[in-house]
Amino acid sequence: MYAHGATVSGVAAGYVKGLEDGDGDITFFPGAVKVWSSRGSDGLGTLYAASIRVKNAPYGHGGGLIDLHDEGITVYLSKDGSNALGSVTARACNH
Repeated sequence: MYAHGATVSGVAAGYVKGLEDGDGDITFFPGAVKVWSSRGSDGLGTLYAASIRVKNAPYGHGGGLIDLHDEGITVYLSKDGSNALGSVTARACNH
């Protein structure tokens, strides 16, 4: 089936892949998803997002919000971004 667009109430899939053989894919596991750099590879891919909302983060207090923007990132203590700024801890930084 080919469609330029579709409106549906839900889609069930074990994985989603790009149209070309070298395109990456997203595999669904119980409670998680994994992004692969290409179908059948062991390499992890990259997920792009404008922001990340964290729920029940490890070591956290129920989660927070990480805003990603051109100037860098802003970390908030609350999920709605209206609380005080949070902190970032890193083991390494690649430029």
